[in-house]
Amino acid sequence: MVYQPIDLLLFPALAQGYVLGIILQRLRSKHHHAHRALAALLYLSSTLLVGRVLVRRMPDYFDSAFGMVADTSIFLYGPLLYIFVRQLFQKERYQPPFFHWLPVLLHLALIVVFSTLGRAYFLQLQQGPSIWYWYGGIELFGLLLNTGYWVVTIRILWRRWRLRKWVWAQVPPSLKFLLGILILVGLGLLLWTIAFVSAWVFRYPIYVIGYNTMWFFLASITYLIGAAMLLRPEAFRQTAEALPTAPVPDKDRLDQGSIQQLTQRLDKLMHTEHLYVQGDLSLAQLAQILDTSVQNLSWLLNQHYQQSFYSYVNSLRIQAFLEKVTNGEHHQKTLLAMAMEVGFNAKSTFNRAFKEIHGCTPTQYVNLQGNISSPLQG
Repeated sequence: MVYQPIDLLLFPALAQGYVLGIILQRLRSKHHHAHRALAALLYLSSTLLVGRVLVRRMPDYFDSAFGMVADTSIFLYGPLLYIFVRQLFQKERYQPPFFHWLPVLLHLALIVVFSTLGRAYFLQLQQGPSIWYWYGGIELFGLLLNTGYWVVTIRILWRRWRLRKWVWAQVPPSLKFLLGILILVGLGLLLWTIAFVSAWVFRYPIYVIGYNTMWFFLASITYLIGAAMLLRPEAFRQTAEALPTAPVPDKDRLDQGSIQQLTQRLDKLMHTEHLYVQGDLSLAQLAQILDTSVQNLSWLLNQHYQQSFYSYVNSLRIQAFLEKVTNGEHHQKTLLAMAMEVGFNAKSTFNRAFKEIHGCTPTQYVNLQGNISSPLQG
């Protein structure tokens, strides 16, 4: 087995995928199901890359059918990416149907069949063109499979985007990040397609964007997602709750008595006890305090307030912030400090929510009202 100096840098870099996966699995969060799916994707990516680095340094890599094991991961990347994104946008655990794992099982079965033929016969097959058609067919199937899952995953984000009728400026940064990641994945699949067509149709391999290079590229993107979820988990929490699934017509979910009672209790919590100042307040926590289900509370906010949970809470926070401005508190405090006092936990979230309601930044709004702005630039 022959190693190169770059391996001293490559293997520690690949090991970070395992480290990120372990940390995400142990991280306590409402998205623990999504974390598990992402951890599986990280383990898969690292194992794929480590395996490809190892086998490519083995002189007898192609001398047995077990060399095809390293390619098994191409049938798992698309399904795991889809499961991760879908799990990110729903509270219940998503149990993927069996057909998601059928391609990888068929590939493993093919490896077993080739292995039973014996090493000598397998070497003989490689002297002819037939085995390479198998390799080409496997790569084509993996390419089509991953492209199909990528399209379905993009549609998940697109459907939820349309529900909110957002313009680009109103889209949460975490959703922009996730969309950017999927665009990069799409670019990788496009380059893979070009390399495949060039190699198998025109017999002109393009190694710089070939099969192996693309898997390093896709695995690196997975590491980027893992690092983002680890460093900014609250951003993904807000994205998931800000993008509800398609509403189900349910006009009689609660009777009038229950609606009135729930509305009165909600108004008391928000307008009298000012529960919105809790920066980590979530839909599930509020539902628990109100002694109702998350579905009932979400339905009430959508039907009677015409707002999502975060739009409702942020509107109350902004109203409280403007009361502080009216009282002149911005002369003694920065606008950001005042925003923190009413429940916002990040400047970007505050500015985005304020601009969505008033069409300008907090600093611009204060200046338009004829007040002296604080040192914070909105």
